[in-house]
Amino acid sequence: MKIVGKTHFISFTDAKFFYIIFKYKDGKMKRSYLNKIISAIVLISCFICQAFILTSCAKNRIVEPVASDTFLSLDTVITVSIYKISGDDTMSYEAVLSEAKKVCEKYNTLFDPDDPSSDIYKINHAGGKSVNISEDTAYLIEKSLDLSLKTDGNIDISIYPLKLLWNEGKVPSPDDINKALSHVGYKNIILDTDKNTVCLSDPEAAIDLGFIAKGYIADKIKERLISCGVKSAIIDLGGNVQTIGSKPDNSTFNIGIKKPFSKNGEVIDTVNVSDISVVTAGTYERYFEEDGKIYHHILDPSTGYPADSGIVSATIIYPESTTADALSTACIVLGYDKAVKLLDDHPMVRAVFVTDSGETLYYNYK
Repeated sequence: MKIVGKTHFISFTDAKFFYIIFKYKDGKMKRSYLNKIISAIVLISCFICQAFILTSCAKNRIVEPVASDTFLSLDTVITVSIYKISGDDTMSYEAVLSEAKKVCEKYNTLFDPDDPSSDIYKINHAGGKSVNISEDTAYLIEKSLDLSLKTDGNIDISIYPLKLLWNEGKVPSPDDINKALSHVGYKNIILDTDKNTVCLSDPEAAIDLGFIAKGYIADKIKERLISCGVKSAIIDLGGNVQTIGSKPDNSTFNIGIKKPFSKNGEVIDTVNVSDISVVTAGTYERYFEEDGKIYHHILDPSTGYPADSGIVSATIIYPESTTADALSTACIVLGYDKAVKLLDDHPMVRAVFVTDSGETLYYNYK
């Protein structure tokens, strides 16, 4: 899909969550309905404002990508836009875009908890036995466990039993929440990085890399595109934005941060970036309503309910998208004061927060 005009929209659509919007049967979401709405998701995602809006105006000039592709992978809408390729053995734009898809397919196979061939599925269905995993999976589990330690368990990849409950699109009963919580605990995850094996000491525990995997894949796509000679590009995995270089005219990529709950794409601020990642986690893009109350998708492991920290949007600007992805979710769960303490461990991080009262707070901005 060729992008034209001064602005194109970064998609922040999680295809899984569209089950809640489009179809229920007996109160449960059905994966079979996804194929029926997939085309609509792609079209809508290309034309409505999501968490990010990339503006391509610099000094009154429009700098458009030379080639762009939008496709579905990792249960989200992905857009890769290439502005410049150079090198002695330059690949065609079409071939390079195909390489991006291959990277997504590779890691979807590793990380999708619903795919029987994935590492995560095998871990969750091993009944507590040790499972051999890839180096990529071991790396992400290790990084996730480190974040769990730093946040006293407020970020926990073993939250998957709770996530499954809330994915039903209705408020679970307290008994069901307490039962799921009894199997949540990062200390149940036993990782051997020397052998690349992992086991869950609680056979009914289960893990999910959802809060960190897309950032990691964005980094891997960036690595692959650079190896193909790409000098300037934007990679968007459902709102996890990674950039390569600057625009061909040496101007920055201007990324607008959407105002939470805005229906017309209003932005609260714009960040100017080059060769860096910008990731936003928000409580306002994926949620359902019950009895007039909104229940979003970012869960607090300490309560079993959606996080209620006073932060509704957290944008992290950082070179590595893997870290930015994890930190953005952590900040929503922790709240501003604790989030700032966590970010102090990452001197290069910049952050923009939006509170539930509409106040915009900045971290490490000069």
